[in-house]
Amino acid sequence: MTTSYKPLTEEEMDHHTNPVCHIVLFKFKAEPDEETLRKLLNTIRKNIPGLISLYFGKERPNIFKGKTDRTHGYTHALFSRHVNARALEIYQKHPDHVKLGQFFQKHSAAPPIAVDYVAINAKL
Repeated sequence: MTTSYKPLTEEEMDHHTNPVCHIVLFKFKAEPDEETLRKLLNTIRKNIPGLISLYFGKERPNIFKGKTDRTHGYTHALFSRHVNARALEIYQKHPDHVKLGQFFQKHSAAPPIAVDYVAINAKL
């Protein structure tokens, strides 16, 4: 596989410095095939440098009693955390991420909503 980016340096790989989070909300017209989705997510976890964590899940409207629906019809969410903004850029352009995006696009009823932000470290 050929890459169109410069590899991350050791300093850039330090996730304690500038972690960047990426959240995407999806409206699916049909439930995506779970086995295919697991394979795509696991491939991304193994192959993309600078990725700290990757989560995907379905909205749970009854996760607790009295929960207010604020989804506006969005059914699923993807969350990823990256060592820094360059790692997010690499993730966005990586062929395995592109394949995941194409998979999601086949099942989408509306364009996804995405937000990227630098994580604020807070001690609770």
